[in-house]
Amino acid sequence: MLDTPDAPIPAHYQILEPKADVARALKQSDKPQGELREWILQRLQSQGFSWNFFPPDAQLVRHDDERSFGPSSKKTLIAQGNFETFDPHGMPWIGGICCLFTGDGEQIRKGEKTFGSVPEFETWMRQWYPRIDQISGAVGIPPIGCKQLYYLCEDTLWGRRIEGWTKQTGPCVLPAEEVAAVLHDVHETQGHPAIVRWHRRMGFRGNINVIYSSDIESELATIFRVYQRHYTPRRREDRIKPDEVDDVKVLLMGSTSALLDILGLKEGTLAMPFSYFHDMSALPQNPFSRRGHFTLGFLPHWSDEGNTRIKPIDAVPHRGNHSSIAPDVPWLAANHYFSSKKPFQQLERPIRMIEEYFRKDLAAIYSNNDEAIT
Repeated sequence: MLDTPDAPIPAHYQILEPKADVARALKQSDKPQGELREWILQRLQSQGFSWNFFPPDAQLVRHDDERSFGPSSKKTLIAQGNFETFDPHGMPWIGGICCLFTGDGEQIRKGEKTFGSVPEFETWMRQWYPRIDQISGAVGIPPIGCKQLYYLCEDTLWGRRIEGWTKQTGPCVLPAEEVAAVLHDVHETQGHPAIVRWHRRMGFRGNINVIYSSDIESELATIFRVYQRHYTPRRREDRIKPDEVDDVKVLLMGSTSALLDILGLKEGTLAMPFSYFHDMSALPQNPFSRRGHFTLGFLPHWSDEGNTRIKPIDAVPHRGNHSSIAPDVPWLAANHYFSSKKPFQQLERPIRMIEEYFRKDLAAIYSNNDEAIT
C-alpha cells in the first residue's frame, strides 16, 4: 500500500488532474497492477479520507503480497486475522448490504427526499433498487472453490433508522416495522436475484444465502448485551445512547466473531469495502474472540470523486437507468471491470469493448429472466 500518507501520485497518473478520467488512466498506465491501488487511495485521501483510524492489528496489503485472497486479491487493501491458517477457498465468505447508501440516505435524513406514506416509499425503492455499487460491494468476489456465501440485509436496522429520520424531517412518520417489511420484500424480489446474477456472471457457483436482520433480532440483542457487560464507561456522556444501539450491533457483526456464532460457523472470511475498517475501529473493546474470523477490505466502487456510495442513485447504474447511463460515463465501465474476477485482463481491452461488455452485464444483472441466474 502507501509507504507514507503523503506519497506523491505517480507521474503517469498526472493526466487525471484536475478531473480524473479513470478509463483513460487505466489504458495509459504502464504499471496498473503495481500502482493503481495506491493511486486510488491517494484520490480518496484527497477527498478527506484519513489513515489514522484503522484497527491496530489491521495489515496493509501491497500489490506484491504473496498471500492469496482469491479473485479479490488484486483489490484487497487491508487484511485482519491470523492468516497462517487462512484458506480463502475452504471457508465461507460473509458480507452485507446496506439498504440505502450514503448518497440516498442523507437525502432522507436531511429532508431533501420525503414520502407521504409507506406505499410511496416502496414505489420509490422499486424504481431503482439495487444500485450496482451495492451489488458489487456486498461480498466482493469469493474464490471459485468457495461453497457458501452469506450476506446480511439490514432490513429492521434501516427500518428504525428511517423512522427516526422521518420523525424529524418528513411530512409523516414512516413506521419502522412497515418500512422494514418493505425493505425485506424489495430485497427478496429485486436485490437478492440481482446479487445472485452478479456472482454468476463473475463465475461463482456456490450457494448464496441472504440473512435478514429481522430473522436474528434476538441474537443481535444478545451480542449487544454481552458487549455492554464488557464496556461500561464511567462518564455518562461516553455511554452508548439509544439511537446508537443499532450502529454498535453492525460494528459487532463486522469486527468480531459474533456473526460466525449466529450463523453456526467455526470460521469465515468477512469481505467488505476497506473504508468500513474506519467504522470497525470505533469499538473501544471487543469481548468476542477473533478465532476463525478473517476480514478482507477491498476497493469499493469508485469514481473521479472517490467512493461512489456518496453519490445519489441517479449518478450510478441501477435498475431504472442502467440502459441509458452505461455508455455515457467511461469510469463506470472501467470501475465495473475492476470489480470483476479478472480486472486487469478485462481492462486491457479497448474501452469501447469494455463499455459494451458493461452494458451486457448490467442487462443480465437487472434482468427479470430467471435464466440469467444460472
